[in-house]
Amino acid sequence: MVVFLEANDEESLLSFYQDNKFRQFDTRQTTLSKDEPHELVQLLRLL
Repeated sequence: MVVFLEANDEESLLSFYQDNKFRQFDTRQTTLSKDEPHELVQLLRLL
């Protein structure tokens, strides 16, 4: 089984996921409601 998630690029959040055995594999650009660019970090974990 694979768990996939996207998270904001915040050090404390990414540290939490990495401590729980998630690994970053990519990023994705998206836009907020005001057409501002926003980057999401993609992580996964094999169970």
